[in-house]
Amino acid sequence: MRKTIQRLIITVVAFAVLAVAVYSAPMVVTVDRVAGTVQFRAGDTAPWKNLSNGDKVPVGAMVRTQADSSCILKWADGNAVKVAPLTVMKLTEADKAASGQEKSALDLTEGKVFAHVKKMVTKDSSFQLKTPTAVAGVRGTDLYGTESPSGGSSFGVTEGNLTVQSGEAEVEVDPGLSVNITEEGSISPPEPIPPEIKDEVEQNLSEVREAGEADEAAGAGAAGEAAGEEEEAGDSAGTIEQIFDQQLTTDIVEQAGNVYKTGAVDVIISIDQQ
Repeated sequence: MRKTIQRLIITVVAFAVLAVAVYSAPMVVTVDRVAGTVQFRAGDTAPWKNLSNGDKVPVGAMVRTQADSSCILKWADGNAVKVAPLTVMKLTEADKAASGQEKSALDLTEGKVFAHVKKMVTKDSSFQLKTPTAVAGVRGTDLYGTESPSGGSSFGVTEGNLTVQSGEAEVEVDPGLSVNITEEGSISPPEPIPPEIKDEVEQNLSEVREAGEADEAAGAGAAGEAAGEEEEAGDSAGTIEQIFDQQLTTDIVEQAGNVYKTGAVDVIISIDQQ
C-alpha cells in the first residue's frame, strides 16, 4: 500500500506543477524597426545594452532612445508601440493567463510613445500607459502619450476611446481629441489634437498600426497550428479522466509529461484496506 500512495502523490504533484506553469506566462515583446541608438537595461543597476531588430525585451526592463533614434515594440498578439526619440520608458507588465486574460503596462518617464492596442479578448484584460501624474486605460485604441522633462503629460486618441485618470479625476477621451495633465495632476477638458502635431501623430500611428496588424496575423496562424498539434496529442494520449482510471504506476507520470495542461484537478481516492 505504501508504494501505491507514493506514486499517487507524485502523479498529483506533477499535474499541480503543470497547472501553475500554464496559468500565467509573460507575453513575448520584441524590438523591430530600430533606428539610431536604442538601449535597454534589465534592472535599475544593470548596464545599458544596445537593442537590435528581433531582440526580446523582458518585463521590468527600461528602454531609452537617443536623439534621432526610435524603435517599435511588438507583442506577439498584435499590440505595438513606437518609442520616439529622446524617450525613456519601462515595460512593467506583459502577462497572459490561461483564461485568455491579458495585462500590459508601460511607464513613460520622459518623451513620447505611439501605441496600437488591439481589442481586448476578455473584459478583465487591460493595457495601460502610465506617466508620473496619470494613467491611460486602453481597450482597442490608437493613441499617443507624452511626458515633458519639466513635468506634465498629454494623451490623445485617433481611434477607439481612452480613459485617463489622475488621482480621483477621470476623463473619457473620444477619437480626435486629447487631454493635458499638469504636474499637480489636473486634467484639462478634452480638445482636438493640436494641429502642429496632428500630422506627426497620424504618420507614426499608421506605422505602428501596420506593425501590430502584421504580428497579429502571424500570431493567429501560429496559434492555429499549435491548437492542431495539441488536439492531435490529446487524441493519442487520452483524457485526464482516462489516465486516472488506469493503474497508478510511474508510467502515468511519464505519459503525462507536457501533454496534460489544466487548471484545477479533482482527484477522488479510494483505498481498499484488505
